[in-house]
Amino acid sequence: MEGWILSTSLHVVTEKLLKEGADSNRPLRRIPSTSFVEESKLYGRDSDVEAIVGWLLSDDDDDDDDADACGTNKFALIVGPDGIGKSALAQFVFSDDGINAHFDLLLWVPVLDDFDALRMTRTLLEELPCQPPCNPQEEDASKLQARLKDALAGKNFLLVLDSNCNRNPFDPDVLGILSDFGSSRSKIIMTASTCPEPVLMPTFSIIRHLNPISHDEDCWKLFSEQIFHGVATSSHFPQYLELVGKRLVSKCQGNPFAIKLMACILRLERNPEEWDRILSSPIWNRSEKESDILPALWFSYLSLPQHLKRCFTHCSIYHCGCEFQMQDLISLWMAEGLLEPQNGKTIEEVGEEYFHDLKSRSLIHQSRQNESYFTMHCLVNNLATSLSGQFCLRLENNSSFTPVRRTRHLSYKRREIQDVKKFEALSESKRLRTFLPLGPMEDNKTFKWDRSALTRLFQILTYLRVLSLSMYPITQLPDSIGMLKHLRYLDLSYTQLQAIPDVVCSWVHLQTLLLVCCTALARLPSLMRHLTKLRRLDTTGTPLVEMPPHMSALKDLRTLTNFVLGKGNGSGIKELQNLQLCGRLCISGLQNVIVGDILQANLEGKLQLTDICFKWDGPADNSEVELQVLDNLRPARKLEKLSVFSYRGTRFPEWFGNALFTNLCCICLSDGENCFQLPSLGQLPSLVELYIERFGTLVVISREFYGLVTNPFPCLEILHFSNMPEWQAWLLPGGGALPRLRDLSIINCPKLTGSIPSTKGTPRIEGCPALRILRD
Repeated sequence: MEGWILSTSLHVVTEKLLKEGADSNRPLRRIPSTSFVEESKLYGRDSDVEAIVGWLLSDDDDDDDDADACGTNKFALIVGPDGIGKSALAQFVFSDDGINAHFDLLLWVPVLDDFDALRMTRTLLEELPCQPPCNPQEEDASKLQARLKDALAGKNFLLVLDSNCNRNPFDPDVLGILSDFGSSRSKIIMTASTCPEPVLMPTFSIIRHLNPISHDEDCWKLFSEQIFHGVATSSHFPQYLELVGKRLVSKCQGNPFAIKLMACILRLERNPEEWDRILSSPIWNRSEKESDILPALWFSYLSLPQHLKRCFTHCSIYHCGCEFQMQDLISLWMAEGLLEPQNGKTIEEVGEEYFHDLKSRSLIHQSRQNESYFTMHCLVNNLATSLSGQFCLRLENNSSFTPVRRTRHLSYKRREIQDVKKFEALSESKRLRTFLPLGPMEDNKTFKWDRSALTRLFQILTYLRVLSLSMYPITQLPDSIGMLKHLRYLDLSYTQLQAIPDVVCSWVHLQTLLLVCCTALARLPSLMRHLTKLRRLDTTGTPLVEMPPHMSALKDLRTLTNFVLGKGNGSGIKELQNLQLCGRLCISGLQNVIVGDILQANLEGKLQLTDICFKWDGPADNSEVELQVLDNLRPARKLEKLSVFSYRGTRFPEWFGNALFTNLCCICLSDGENCFQLPSLGQLPSLVELYIERFGTLVVISREFYGLVTNPFPCLEILHFSNMPEWQAWLLPGGGALPRLRDLSIINCPKLTGSIPSTKGTPRIEGCPALRILRD
């Protein structure tokens, strides 16, 4: 049947239950996000906060050198069951202003099931500023640890190792390595569901066992703050709802996660009868032996409309701790037919609505590391996994591989399966619809690629809708891939493919084609115009020389990350005319553009494009023609980010910097070798970030840069200049300009003299010997 199929027994059970009832010296921070309303307050944890903050701010005495050498003064442990608030407590402490001022460096690192000393070292190196990327082929564990030790030498750092999914994160090698890093004042906080082995207990100088919140008043304040988005006052409640609400909160038994989930449910439901129905539901009476799912989580699921239940259950394809992007998940939902068309909305807009609905209910939340990624709490993930039953097979932690006839969706960790022959067991699951590897490849190991085994795999799995071969060492696809005529989603990113087989263009259902960083791929198939259902084509980082002809035939295309103008018979820019694109678009090869065709592309009418990049890849013959080209490329006023690379004009058109671009918050200008004057960017009311580099003929930045406004750059916070060899003078504006500037970098501008504006942070000045810094 179409869509995601629930396990029959669980489906019956759930339906039955439903019927029954800012400082200038602030250090570098890697700040985690939160899955709920920002933790401005932490209820019921005052003594825990006081103890941990006191320990963090205490300096080791000279007499404690021996103790510190073995790490006993460096580690703290926050321990408790899932959902009790370990990460919230760590985050609250991590964000404290006093802690910020005390430490030079603050780092937050998630600890997953496969966390070990090597991966910990790599992760920390990637988090540190000014560190070159790790090369797994050239560097072994000892070299990486030496690099990390040097990078942290003498630094007073705070590190949080947050373990949401790992039941036993206490790797003795990790603890031993970390105890030797940084200054004696450095501190490390770990969160865990269980205590370590007794032999490791002395490692921790402070251990806080988190119990349920004991005071009803604290539980009610937490509930109120969540349900009213930060307003913790009972005056907003009708009296009857307050009485029922307090009884519901008491049933959560002091579990913060359960209280927040209940608030998310009731925030959307103000019908008193519904509150009564939840209060009297038999779900509260289920014992822990019957289910390890919190009652509040069951209510969260049961309160979902049917279309969201299917989408939520589909999320079980991600293992606990796995991070994903919204657009990727929506593409998977779309491939499985889980998105119901709505009048006046694209299918992607429907998917975004579903996604944000699940997020508003705290069933999906932002990653604590990267705001563009999302994840699921381990308790939520467990619920989705239980609901999916045998229809989803998720391989992790070297689990046994036992697919059954009912299995429709397979995901696995790439690093745990190194031989394609292992998938021959899928012969028992001929109607498999999803084949999805997740996560990075195993370091220093080569995947055993057997072309004949892959051929047999495609011959078996002819019902696939979703296929990812991303990151595998593929140079050529076998002919048997042509049998996958039902594919909706194909990901070949980070492979070494030299060509995409023409048979791909016969897949009339294909919606998503991902070719990110396919560095050996120069051309797309010439018959791409036949993929009339294609909605997403991502070729970011792939060195295409031109687009195939007649791209305008792809009427359903919404995401096109790169449109390359070629010298031959490739698509011209006018092919963009009828495409209703959204998100990001880079138009490259602009040295080949036909000026008369540019206006036909109708960029100004593409209101859903939020991020545009214009790129020239070769020399230009006439700077006035280039000015006309950029002038005709004027985008819609709703644009949020604009980048221009290798523009060869001597100046910028008038629309550049126009104050009518009220949403424009980020601009990047690079390699303007002929430009002697910058555009009037100070007029942009919402500009927050500005990057300017390699303007080889620019000598003076003067008043034209600020525009005809009294207080230029009112919102600019980040301003970076680099590699400007002829820049000599920066004429600074008067008072009122750049009021929010906090991050200023000027790198390799050897002729620049005079002074620079004051900032809220310490400017980064390198390769500029004649500059001086003014302070208010």
